[in-house]
Amino acid sequence: MKIKYKVNLLIIILKIIMTLLVVASVNFVVGQVLEEEMRDKDLAISELLASEIANPLLDKNDLRVQEIIDDLKRQNADVRYAYVVGFDETVVAHTFKEGFPVELVTANRVPSGEDDAIKILSAEGESIQDVGVRVLEGMDAKVYIGFSRARLFETIARTTHTILGIAALVLLFGIVLNSFLMRRLIKPIEALVEGTKRVGDGDLDFRIDVVSCDELGNLTEAFNQMTAERKCMEDALERSEAFLNETGHMAKVGGWEIDAETRDVRWTDETYHIHEVPLGYKPPLDEVINFFHPEDRLKLEHAIQRALDHGEPYNMEIRFITAGGKHLWTHTICKPHIVDGRTVKLTGTFQDITERKTAEERIEHLNSVLKAIRDVNQLIVTEKERGSLLKKVCNVLIEARGYEVVCLGYLSDGETFDRVVGSGLREDVDRFCESVVDGNHPLCIKKALAGKEMVMVTDKSGECGDCPFKDADAGRETAVIRIERESKLFGLLAIALAADVTLDEEEEGLLAEVASDIALALHNMELEESRKSAEYQIKASLKEKEVLLQEIHHRVKNNLQIVSSLLDMQARGARNREVIDALAESRNRLNAMVLIHAQLYEHSDLSEINMKGFVNRLLVQLLQSYPVQDTKITPIVSVADYPFPISMAVPVGLSLNELLSNALKHAFVDRKEGTIKVSLTASEEGKIDLIVSDDGVGLPPGFDINATRTLGLRLVKILTEDQLQGTLEVTGDCGATFKMEFDITDD
Repeated sequence: MKIKYKVNLLIIILKIIMTLLVVASVNFVVGQVLEEEMRDKDLAISELLASEIANPLLDKNDLRVQEIIDDLKRQNADVRYAYVVGFDETVVAHTFKEGFPVELVTANRVPSGEDDAIKILSAEGESIQDVGVRVLEGMDAKVYIGFSRARLFETIARTTHTILGIAALVLLFGIVLNSFLMRRLIKPIEALVEGTKRVGDGDLDFRIDVVSCDELGNLTEAFNQMTAERKCMEDALERSEAFLNETGHMAKVGGWEIDAETRDVRWTDETYHIHEVPLGYKPPLDEVINFFHPEDRLKLEHAIQRALDHGEPYNMEIRFITAGGKHLWTHTICKPHIVDGRTVKLTGTFQDITERKTAEERIEHLNSVLKAIRDVNQLIVTEKERGSLLKKVCNVLIEARGYEVVCLGYLSDGETFDRVVGSGLREDVDRFCESVVDGNHPLCIKKALAGKEMVMVTDKSGECGDCPFKDADAGRETAVIRIERESKLFGLLAIALAADVTLDEEEEGLLAEVASDIALALHNMELEESRKSAEYQIKASLKEKEVLLQEIHHRVKNNLQIVSSLLDMQARGARNREVIDALAESRNRLNAMVLIHAQLYEHSDLSEINMKGFVNRLLVQLLQSYPVQDTKITPIVSVADYPFPISMAVPVGLSLNELLSNALKHAFVDRKEGTIKVSLTASEEGKIDLIVSDDGVGLPPGFDINATRTLGLRLVKILTEDQLQGTLEVTGDCGATFKMEFDITDD
């Protein structure tokens, strides 16, 4: 039953009880009042009757007394009887037709000392109020009247009915008003009850209208706020669970829990997914352990038992078999929850790490291939001999990758194998290498030579025809890789894999890269061989040219010396001083060129000369040629050790010869001593500064190099400006200084 009905029923019952109590109380009070009124009225009638019969009674006129009481009975319908007791206490008159009941005299006696007595009697089923009054005070004469109480009862009944009617109306109005008020009061409570039920059923969007500002309104607002907060919490929890489920599914991480006492197991959704069992499946702990690989179950059981008994956590990677029969690698972590020193439950994570394990194995596999590539590349860098390179490459691939057999063949002309080496099963490898060199090519080698595919793989079930090695390679994949570069086939790399290994696409690509590196090495070796052959031929040709140039310079030097000797002979036979000087100058010029060709002939470099050595020898030669024995000449030479090409060495040498000759002839006339300085500097850019100076008598006043008629100085100017493309600066302070500036060019 709803609370509103209970409250209404309780209030109605209370109102009925209260109404009945009110009616009973009113009825009692009204009855008391009516009885009191009836008593007073009956007593008044009795006293009035007593006063009327007093005289007749004193006169002993019993007839008159009888008439009076008869008139009273006729006039008053409520009077049932009346009788008079005389002074002698005998009944002198009465209204009973069938005789006076004598027992009535004793039914209601007026006590001595009192004037009246009232008593309720019952006669013939009717309630009678018997009123006795003394006729005269102090006398024994009395009058008794029996008044019927029926009218009293009727009045009380009518009054009671009226009160009951009014009470019924009031009760009905109260019930209606109570129902209205209860609806007003109970409706918010019912709304709260309904809201609580709907919220309990999960309808967190339900809200209750606030219709009052009283305590129920405050309670309703609090309920709405509580529901809104719970919805926010539920939404946050739902988002969090969805996020955890999504991330757990993405990361393949599930959760689990074991009750330490009951051994009940609880899983998250992703754990069900990893096990490939439906949601809600509740296996016992023993059945959970049976999902793991038989070889790992004992290890897991011991770990769980230690966690339960001693609170030891564990973290392990373990093999796993799903309900669908898939073999996985999983990572499980356990954390015991200890309360009062006792493990109450175990919680942990459960992750599918198969992809990671596969990737690790794949990485390890590729690392071994990359190590092989790295080792091969190191061999390519360090190994320069072809046969040794091929053999060591085979050994490296066997050691780094673990292939069964590796063979490398080098083609001398793109078709014929010049050399084949291998590593692995010694007897089969040697037989294979000899067979290939002899031209007995297996089917796989023939296909690789004839085809264009970089890598040709023969699977385990492939047909090998009448290949003499088909028994040795049975059940194995073999790969033949073309060692090719720039459309030239240098050889083949043949590999036999282990029986449990299959060549994948990535490894094919890496092996193709190894083959390309080997092809590059063989290509470079051929280039190096070609380079060495060409270098040998060039060196031989250069040697021949050097011998020829040395012979040419030697003959030029000899010829110039012959001409110099002829000029010297001519000068000795001449008598004219000017002729002798002219011939001597020409001879010195020839000797300067002889020095240049002699230096070229005497050194291995036939295209450049060392100017420092040339200057020193030229000074010695000129000092011997000019008669300056009476003057002490001090040469100061500061010449950079800079090589000059022969195209510039000749004009520079001739210019030095003219400037030094001019100084020796004219600078120290009538002098005991003098100094000649020669300075040659060269910048990193090849700019040459050549300075020849002396501290002699200096140049004539007004000397102009551009206007001089001296052949030697004119020759210096022409050589500097025209042939060397430089500048010539002449100063005559404290001697003579000639500064030449030009750039080194090798035309």
